[in-house]
Amino acid sequence: MIALRQFKLTSNEEIITEVIDYADSDGGLVVRNTLKIVSMENMATGQRFFAFRPYVMFQGDHTHVQILNSSQVICETTPSKDLIVEYKKNLDLFQSHDLNNIDETRKQMHKYFEEMAGGSLNINIEEFEDSDNKVIKGPWVYPGSDTIN
Repeated sequence: MIALRQFKLTSNEEIITEVIDYADSDGGLVVRNTLKIVSMENMATGQRFFAFRPYVMFQGDHTHVQILNSSQVICETTPSKDLIVEYKKNLDLFQSHDLNNIDETRKQMHKYFEEMAGGSLNINIEEFEDSDNKVIKGPWVYPGSDTIN
């Protein structure tokens, strides 16, 4: 029986996942469709926000399973109805994108940086990866910063 569970881990991360089974040898949990809950807070207004991110990159569909080490779990709970609704929306969103395609990821990153810079960026990723110089110069989002290492 598949159960949707929320875990607080020793790393202080919170995840929501489908528990498929228990691993026999070490008491680990066989899980899939695992999303990490990322929490943010606006200190000026005191508002808290949360978002979901894939817990294991490039594991974007239900055919990928992971073994969660049960000794790393601090707390286990049944997620609230509101959290389940948001989880399902985000899971559908992540699964509708081709997360396993690194070229598509590069295109999306390039598009994002162009939008943030307000213009066109001419960065050849392959040329960058082959060079010994690991610094990219450009008009970045953060004031006073014109390099990414």
